[in-house]
Amino acid sequence: SFDKFTLIHSGVITGTRNLAYLFSALKRLISSNEGAAGNIEFIVIGNIPRSQKKEISRHSLWDVVTNVDYMEREKYVETLVKAHLPVVVNFTDPALVPGKLYEYWGSRNKMLLLDTVDSAAGELVTTYQLGDVVGPDDEEAIYQSLSRSYDAWLSGELEQNDVSGLGDFDRKFLTGKLEDAFAEVAND
Repeated sequence: SFDKFTLIHSGVITGTRNLAYLFSALKRLISSNEGAAGNIEFIVIGNIPRSQKKEISRHSLWDVVTNVDYMEREKYVETLVKAHLPVVVNFTDPALVPGKLYEYWGSRNKMLLLDTVDSAAGELVTTYQLGDVVGPDDEEAIYQSLSRSYDAWLSGELEQNDVSGLGDFDRKFLTGKLEDAFAEVAND
């Protein structure tokens, strides 16, 4: 894994997804932990909209945030596995489970999902105990999640996810189940 406590987000951060509370909580974590500024990195793979760049600047986080526009798949997987806390931003559609959630699960790293607990993604993360589900505008809960993860990293006690249930969501497996359902209906 990386030498620094590393958060990672991949994908486009659309204009409807305001990360101000995440950036504020991250700044608070850095301010309340001596030496944290040199021990934390947040890798954002993909475009960061101007509004979110302003938030990063407003919280003086450019020394912590690394923006990579594009990363080859092999390098992305390596970076994801080496990171400590994947961040999923999913608060625009409660029925949506982003594909990156499964990639993050496969990395074995506990994740931080910014969403509601009763969303499809929130239920998945909760059911399989994949990390924390926190409202995107709940700065205190985001801070608490970041703080717990950072403290666990400092003590060398970061938990890993069990990936045994991940195969149930494989597209080939699900396609086979759909094919079986079609065959059953066709035979009736």
